[in-house]
Amino acid sequence: MPEPLSLATRRAIIDFDPNASDSPPITEFCRHHGITRTTFYAIRKRYKTEGLLALHPHSSAP
Repeated sequence: MPEPLSLATRRAIIDFDPNASDSPPITEFCRHHGITRTTFYAIRKRYKTEGLLALHPHSSAP
């Protein structure tokens, strides 16, 4: 079972602005943080729907 993302990584994902002129490409950002693009977009999606609750992991158990 993979280790949950750290709070710092989740915060970096939420704070990342891909449209800023000095931002790296999303792929490079993900590589730097050791995450997949799928994880990146999943956290961003959770943030849009749940707000700051996306900073905390939740169970994926049925």
